[in-house]
Amino acid sequence: MVGRRLKFWGWGYEGDGLEDAEVRGLLATFANVMGIALANPVAVPEVEEIDLAKPRIRIPKALAEICTTEPFERLLHTYGQSFPDSARIFERDFRNAPDIVAYPRDEAEVAALLDWAGDKGAAAIPYGGGSSVVGGVEPAVGDTYKAAVTIDTTKLDKVLEIDETSRAARIQGGALGPRLEAQLKSSGLT
Repeated sequence: MVGRRLKFWGWGYEGDGLEDAEVRGLLATFANVMGIALANPVAVPEVEEIDLAKPRIRIPKALAEICTTEPFERLLHTYGQSFPDSARIFERDFRNAPDIVAYPRDEAEVAALLDWAGDKGAAAIPYGGGSSVVGGVEPAVGDTYKAAVTIDTTKLDKVLEIDETSRAARIQGGALGPRLEAQLKSSGLT
């Protein structure tokens, strides 16, 4: 991925967040106001310290351009943003990491991914913005499937059609707010 990377262990981008002095101030507030003493916060997990299982299936050549088994991508796509997800991340528990992460760019690639996953007995897990707080993105498939393929929709981010009369639009599932707003603006929509 080009540009800034999302944190696999929390909201936002790597490098963003509280400074050390701000963390100390927050911990002091917890201690003084709420009576919660957290002397040593748990260190932020690093990719290299996470023990990931090897992918259980291989990426076919026909899909190699849109698929990855890169550890950071697998970690990023293991959980959503709930408190239980965060607790498992800081415990370094990534036992349910997806085997493969795919970034389809169009409907044909989605269909090809679903056909391939089905043929291999792999679960296909949709992943939008990753903000799930209900476990919807976690590829915890147990023994029901041979593997898990997470299909990240962030490259499916276009407004495909605008009906000016009804003021309705057909939009791909990976469109995030700012990009969506930019595309609708020229039509006077929001």
